[in-house]
Amino acid sequence: MNKLLFIGDICSHGYKENDCIDFQKTKLYTFLNNFDGKIIGNLEAPILESNLINNTNKFSLLNPPSNKVFFDFCHIVTLANNHIFDQGIEGYTTTIDFLSTLKINYLGAGKNIDDARKPVIVELNECKVALLSYNCYSTNSFLNADSSNYGTAPLLYEFIEKDIESAKNNYNADIVIILPHWGIENQFFPTAEQICFARRIIDSGADAIIGSHTHTIQVSEIYKGKNIYYSLGNFIFNNFCINSSQTYYQSKFNKEGLIIELTIENNTVKAKEHFLKFNENMLPELSSTDELSTPIEKNNKKLELFTKDLSCNNCHPELSLSLKYNGNAMQILYSSTSIENSIILNIETVKSKIKRLVIHKIRKLLR
Repeated sequence: MNKLLFIGDICSHGYKENDCIDFQKTKLYTFLNNFDGKIIGNLEAPILESNLINNTNKFSLLNPPSNKVFFDFCHIVTLANNHIFDQGIEGYTTTIDFLSTLKINYLGAGKNIDDARKPVIVELNECKVALLSYNCYSTNSFLNADSSNYGTAPLLYEFIEKDIESAKNNYNADIVIILPHWGIENQFFPTAEQICFARRIIDSGADAIIGSHTHTIQVSEIYKGKNIYYSLGNFIFNNFCINSSQTYYQSKFNKEGLIIELTIENNTVKAKEHFLKFNENMLPELSSTDELSTPIEKNNKKLELFTKDLSCNNCHPELSLSLKYNGNAMQILYSSTSIENSIILNIETVKSKIKRLVIHKIRKLLR
């Protein structure tokens, strides 16, 4: 075994028993269950059947245990995201217990900062791979871990630099892969600061970067022979209720995702891309770029043009963040807008919002 497979955001909230049955009939499910390697996903919400806490200031998402078919094929999940603590520490510990019963390992969150920063080591045929995961403050995370409190591993350059060094020296890792939860939601492109940050991570010894959070397939690039995927988009994510009368509808770009297959031989990493698209029942199916609404090739060419003469030297002072982080330090990645603000993507987002409001008004009139 010398392969790793990375999938995007996992949120099985809102799916029913018949959806679970139908998903098992898809070619995607067959592909995942027959994959000869380790599968890693971003578990975007705690594993609970119902809310323990009623949050009023953010969406509360769940991964019901009864919907485990959407994630039980994973060998490892990252918990470094902005929803894993939506249901508090009890919701988090319940999630860890359930993952344990499924024999799924995890990273990116823990009972304190040291625990949250620990790598997961994957032993392949020829080498050891270290996975490290971090959550950016700007994603509106509930909790970032500190020396004595539960939370996610915060996205700080000093942490990443030291953790890469530790993975190689203390865990004898041959390959290090960084999994950041970052970016501006519903955008195809990262910010200039993100690009510089990603490149600095590669310069510090990382062999690949595979991001999440934006709920869209973002651009990718190869920097110094290393793959950077800024965000994979959604893997499974239904429309969901905001409250008793309003539903959040995913745009057509939210209904597409990227799966990255890494083959590791002779301490080198080769990437292969697979694509998925949600069907009419909001279930992911294997797809091709021709069937996607996201202009993958066009976007990547735009990134290539933008970065052709990009100098990241000016970003270095700003990215030298303090270990005494107070939240604001981590917002440096979003001090500017994404390198291109897609009009078609923004239109689709607005259309989804209008649909929600119109249906809400109709329901009120029918009462």
